[in-house]
Amino acid sequence: MENKKELSEKELEQIVGGSGTGAGMASWAWQAYNDGWQYVWGGTTPGSVDASGLIVSYAGGAGNAEAMFASASVKGPISSLPNQPGLGLYMFGHVGVYVGDGMAISAENELTGVVARPIAAGRWTQWFQIPGVSY
Repeated sequence: MENKKELSEKELEQIVGGSGTGAGMASWAWQAYNDGWQYVWGGTTPGSVDASGLIVSYAGGAGNAEAMFASASVKGPISSLPNQPGLGLYMFGHVGVYVGDGMAISAENELTGVVARPIAAGRWTQWFQIPGVSY
């Protein structure tokens, strides 16, 4: 029988780029994009996520875009987006992750899966600190 090794907090941070942090959330989103994760409605597991599931698969919690945005205590209009990788991005019915350098990653639809696009190319209206993530 194989002995399973529990990961230390430091080892976990190395895997996901900073577990529970904004940097870790951004790293997780880049991993989803680079690994070609597919869009699955209601999906919250690595490899198969919907828009809110991309965030939930890293930060935990539950809910759709509206619930996630409503539960955030710090938020603002997209015109005031801080240069803080790992922030959530919101438009009615959809969420994504700001990954820095003016880029957003989101699980878009069944055809395109997880995509990376410039913020300016999207219709993002708000940014927010994702509950459960430290900034």
